[in-house]
This record gives sequence, structure tokens and C-alpha cells, in this order.
Amino acid sequence: MNADGAARHVILSLRAGVQSTALALIAARGDLPLPEAAIFTDTGWESAVTYAHLEWLAAELDGVLPVHLVRKQRRDGGAAHIRDDALGVVAGRLPRMATPPVFVKGSREYNPCPNPAQQAKFVRHVGGASNFVVMPLFARTFTGKTSQLKRQCTGEYKIEPIIRKTRELVGRRRGIRRTQPPYVEMWIGISADEKPTRCKPSREPWITNCWPLRELGMTRRDCEQWLLEHHGLRVPKSSCIACPYHDDRLWREIKLHRPDEWEEAVADRAIRRLPMVQGECYVHRSCVPLDEVDLRTPEDRGQLTLPLGDEGRDNGDGEDLCQL
Repeated sequence: MNADGAARHVILSLRAGVQSTALALIAARGDLPLPEAAIFTDTGWESAVTYAHLEWLAAELDGVLPVHLVRKQRRDGGAAHIRDDALGVVAGRLPRMATPPVFVKGSREYNPCPNPAQQAKFVRHVGGASNFVVMPLFARTFTGKTSQLKRQCTGEYKIEPIIRKTRELVGRRRGIRRTQPPYVEMWIGISADEKPTRCKPSREPWITNCWPLRELGMTRRDCEQWLLEHHGLRVPKSSCIACPYHDDRLWREIKLHRPDEWEEAVADRAIRRLPMVQGECYVHRSCVPLDEVDLRTPEDRGQLTLPLGDEGRDNGDGEDLCQL
């Protein structure tokens, strides 16, 4: 109930990773109050293992907890695709996109935009102080610094579609004051071992974000153990194929076991000169083309690994394989 006595609708934000999968299945078993629905927001470029897991999960929850799949909508009404949108901006077919958190090898110049109108608008925006390179034969003067673009893709490709679908599910009509009912309690799969700073309030006053796993004191490892015990399940990481937040271990897995996805990922060269960005863009933090990154383990490089004594054995607090 809200402060004014109005009931809250409970919706689960389903990312299809370890924590949100555990949260959905725990509620389905009756160990938590059952949400009205779960919503998965698709960027269009999720890994095949994520789509396969999501299909299994929806079937497992069938008849208990409805799972809705949603996508960001383009202006023409079509479903957005984060990779196609990025390539559309590079080619000048689209004016802008929500920037992915790619790594940038800094330059003193901005990359030009193929769309003349957008280029003129950008020049006005930066005050005409920038030097735009318009021919590929000119060399860039790099600053030597690397940075990461602000992540906007989550907001546009994940959060906005789930809010739109939530409005539909709870019957929230347009024109209703943002502080008026119907209200929603949004469950998010953040576990007890994650940084409290990840638990941010909703930007919509009628939505209250909640983190049931933290209230239960369940860590990511607890979630993994629960999934193994009750479903014999190991959940893959849920993310875009070429997400810049991948670590080298996941990049190696993609390269070795998912060759089609690896080929899509190494095509990051297509976004190297992302328009209106001050530098070259890469999906690997080294700011090296992905197919040139040395992904070998220390053992692969010939470094010896000493056997661990009792004092050095894994006590269960090591890095997890899958991240939401």
C-alpha cells in the first residue's frame, strides 16, 4: 500500500542474468510474493545463449508468472536494434543514438557526422571551436588519454521500454499526474554483495524500486547455488554481444565457443570514428582492435601457476563467472 492507501502493482525487471533469474524462480516457488508480471527489455543484440535461456525461463514460468518481451521503438514504429542504430549513425542514416559505453582513444578533434544538417547543428553546439577531419587520409593528433563514453544505452534501450510496458500493464493513462496512482513496486535483481550505489531510486515518482535479494541477504553466489540446487542451472551473462563491460575471460569464451558472435564483435572497427566523438572508439578497454587484443591467460603465455596451499584455497569469495 502507498501512503495514501492506494495499492501497488508489483512488476519484476527481468534482465535474464543470475540474480533476476533466481528472483523470478524464487517467487514462482512461493518463497516470495508473486509479481504480476516480469518484463525483459531486448536491445536486439543479446547473445544467443541469453535468448535460449530466456526461452527456457519463460516456459518454466508459464502459467505462473507472465514474461513480456519489449523493445525500444523507432520513430517509424519499428523495433530498434542497438548495433544497427550505431551503424546507422556512422553512415549518416540516423541523426543520433544513445551512446554505448565504448572506450575512446582521445583526440584533439571531433569525428565528423556524414549527415550535413546534423554536422552543422553540432558545429553550432560546440561553438565552432572544433577542427573536423573530413578526409580519411589525414592523420589524427592523439592526446594519449583514454576514457569511456557515458552509458546512455541502458536508459534508452532498457529503462524506457520497461516503463512504457509497465504503464500499459497497470493501466496508467497519459495525462495522469506523476505523483498519482496507479503505483508500481519494481523488483530489481541486485544482490546483497553488490555496491549500495547501484540501488538507485526510480526517476518516475509512481514507481518505487525494490531489491528483494538484498532484503533476503542473498549474494550472487547464493543465487548461483540456489539455481544449481533447485534447477541444475548455470545462467550465462546477460549482455549485448560486444558490450564494453566484458572482461577478457568472457571475450575468450566468445572467441572460442561462439565464432559467429565473435565475428560480429570484431566488426567494432565500423564504429571506430563514431560521429561527434572526440577520438577513436573501441569495445575493449585497451583501445586496441578486438581481433588484435591478446586474450591469452597467464598459463597460455607460459607463466607457471603455483599450487595453492590450504591458506590459498578459494574460500567462496572469488570472482563470479556470470554478471548481470
